[in-house]
Amino acid sequence: MRPEINERSQDFIACGITSNLANAAHSVLIDRKDLMKGRIPGPCRIKVAKVATLLQSLAVRTLGRVEPEVLARVRKELLSIV
Repeated sequence: MRPEINERSQDFIACGITSNLANAAHSVLIDRKDLMKGRIPGPCRIKVAKVATLLQSLAVRTLGRVEPEVLARVRKELLSIV
């Protein structure tokens, strides 16, 4: 995500993540190597169809940030459903 988006808004955009590895529609499989910040216990799926906007001031900490290549896959999947 472009940093300026978070600077212009009080909100940030997040997707749900699950450890259920079943090949669910509109999800992107990730593993530890796919994170540039944070940790996950093992393989997970980003649930692209579960998008939420959250108020930045309510966020206690950043849990993780995916590599740009993963973010590109998430964007592509999101565009396929909108």
